Amino acid sequence: MSLASKALSISGDDEVMYALLSTGQVVQMNSADLTKKAEGKASYDATKMVYSSASKQLWIGDKKGFVHGHDTETFAEVLKLEAQSVSLDFQQCIS
Repeated sequence: MSLASKALSISGDDEVMYALLSTGQVVQMNSADLTKKAEGKASYDATKMVYSSASKQLWIGDKKGFVHGHDTETFAEVLKLEAQSVSLDFQQCIS
């Protein structure tokens, strides 16, 4: 299978693979033979993606600092988190 545009992120497991393309399109593929199973499109400027096999969700980051959670069956957005800067004191972490 060839992708319609450049892949920004690829994530998956032994059964399913997901590719986030530079167009915002997400392509779902069978891991065994890479045949396309489904596709969806992010309604925001997506940058990175990771697949959680435990929750069956795609987590996609955007350029505005949000993380969007999508159901892998419907591609519906099920949550939206705002990334916050975290400041840690190294000494507190190791003591």
